[in-house]
Amino acid sequence: MSLVFSFLSPAEAIQSVLRVPSVEYGITLESDFFLLGRSGATETRLPESFYLREGAALPEDIDLHTAHDFAQNWGLPFEVPLSDNPVRVPARKVIRELGKLRNLCQFAVKWFESGKTLTPSREILAWANAALDAWKPRLGISVSGGVENGSSVTVAGLVAMQWAGDIDAEREMRLCEFCGARFTLQRGRSLSGKHRTTTATRFCSHSCANRQGNQRRRNQAEEGRGSID
Repeated sequence: MSLVFSFLSPAEAIQSVLRVPSVEYGITLESDFFLLGRSGATETRLPESFYLREGAALPEDIDLHTAHDFAQNWGLPFEVPLSDNPVRVPARKVIRELGKLRNLCQFAVKWFESGKTLTPSREILAWANAALDAWKPRLGISVSGGVENGSSVTVAGLVAMQWAGDIDAEREMRLCEFCGARFTLQRGRSLSGKHRTTTATRFCSHSCANRQGNQRRRNQAEEGRGSID
């Protein structure tokens, strides 16, 4: 083992893997809660422009069902040390923190729509900076499979880093010409290093580009049959 200076660029950070624990819902006379388990945990990556799409689409009134589904898919928006025994987390805390994540995501959409002139509130800046704390430079210990540096990847940290990375790269928010989704980076290309970020990018994903092409060919074929008739 040896000491390592750990620092990730925004492009590297947003490719970090999220460890999503198993999540079960529980209730007592006093409160509702989620039980998080290390056994059965899965790993995933946050899709490109998650904050402009899934994050901003969180409802104003986040209920237990929404919070449970989010936690199952992406984990919690804050760090929870896991152990061999299930960890109990109050449902109201999850809902409260998801509300803060939603507020940042919805502000980011309005910020883009304002021509990047809208000023965030102190609360939004404080939340974003706290979430970005996981990415600050650190000294860590090199171990098999990575670096132990005391940081933990959370969906909140990745959401904040996605926006920060777009700000740093001076990207623009666009609407997919096929499905209408907001995006700055085309989905499905990051792992191959082929992000589409130019103003000519018309689709949020390679899938939407293909579907648009298929639809155009079907329309052309139907027009051709009509002209023959």
